[in-house]
Amino acid sequence: MACKENEQKCFTFIWKLENISYCLQQESKPIVSPPFIVDELEKTGWTVRLYPRKQTGKYIGIFLFRQLDSSGQAIVEIKYDFAFIAKDGSPLIFSGIGNKGFSKGKGFGCDRFARREEIFISERSTFLPEDTLTARCRVWKSVGEIPQDIQCYARTRIVVDKRSFIWKLENFSILESETKCSYQIKSIANNTPLASLDLFVATGLSCDEIIRFKLTCHDQRIKFFTVILCLIDAFGNKVHCNQDEFVNNDEISLSNALLDYVKSLYDENFLCDVKLKTSTSTFPAHKLILSAFSSVFKAMFSNDMIEQDTNCVNIEDLSDDTISRMLLFIYTTRVEDLTWENASFLYAAADKYAILSLKDFCSSYIKDNLSLSNACEVLLLSDFHGDSDLKSIVQKYILQHGKQITNSEEWKALMQTNAKLAAETLCLLFK
Repeated sequence: MACKENEQKCFTFIWKLENISYCLQQESKPIVSPPFIVDELEKTGWTVRLYPRKQTGKYIGIFLFRQLDSSGQAIVEIKYDFAFIAKDGSPLIFSGIGNKGFSKGKGFGCDRFARREEIFISERSTFLPEDTLTARCRVWKSVGEIPQDIQCYARTRIVVDKRSFIWKLENFSILESETKCSYQIKSIANNTPLASLDLFVATGLSCDEIIRFKLTCHDQRIKFFTVILCLIDAFGNKVHCNQDEFVNNDEISLSNALLDYVKSLYDENFLCDVKLKTSTSTFPAHKLILSAFSSVFKAMFSNDMIEQDTNCVNIEDLSDDTISRMLLFIYTTRVEDLTWENASFLYAAADKYAILSLKDFCSSYIKDNLSLSNACEVLLLSDFHGDSDLKSIVQKYILQHGKQITNSEEWKALMQTNAKLAAETLCLLFK
């Protein structure tokens, strides 16, 4: 698989997780991939770990771990990224490229790689065809280059016991109200009862008779059930009941259609009514869409300010690349090809214009990609923008790595430029 984001040749690990809806791991429990060895990286051994429920169950996390018994040097420096990919191999959601030194038994990745709601509900048909999630991890050498592109494939299948059956009810038309009929669902493997399905006719509020079902589990080992019920007419055709109790397909696709429409406005520069200007470029945009994401833009365009009259916002302190990335997020809620450097600039832009969701995204990326080389810069960034959460995390990281950071040139530079911040961080050792 060619690497468009990085011209270097890479090792690509593609991992299919079948029946992913049935994963029951809690927040600290991962699904671990089959191990794989990268010969071109000193024959080091690796696994990918997928955390189905991270950050109080709202996110999916993904990490790359070096195996404890791996060959190679004590620390191996690599670049890596993650993606969830479609059937055709195209990336649907992906991380930026991380650059870390992996010691044996250690791993790095993203706690908040993807939202569970998006993967399992709103975009389920895109991300989970046939209930299979496909994850991709790519690895590059930090120094030098892998001789050729290499692909490795693995599969993990969550075991599911499936049963299909037709339940014929004799004399159904004369069943009395509240009469219960039961059907035993048994295991294919050993014919033991797994659950019972009860049907009874109840009287509704308007005296209509309503068919109700109740499922009772008899095997305590079963943690999760999916049941699809339908009625079959005399000709064997399925009769869909209670359609009005479910979300209409048109409603499900509405949010996607709206996103596509907004993206087309961005791509085609259609009916733009404001321009964002740097010293070198001009970016057409829409006041309404900018205002929806940013309280700062909203104030500019709704109050008696110069931007309201000129339909132009002069931005001298942000690069063209940063503004382009900021607009891409506003119009598509996507961030592409993040690196530590452009993530820090994008974070600053999000803070300046109060684009809270983008700031949160960039902050998460920065936390996931803390390293010995950028910790001091992240400390300055968090302090300058008053981000107490990010600041606390980077301070803990600095204290955990002690002399590895405090003996570095970056720390010496920090001591000269912001001695108060350096002292504040070191004082935490005594609290």
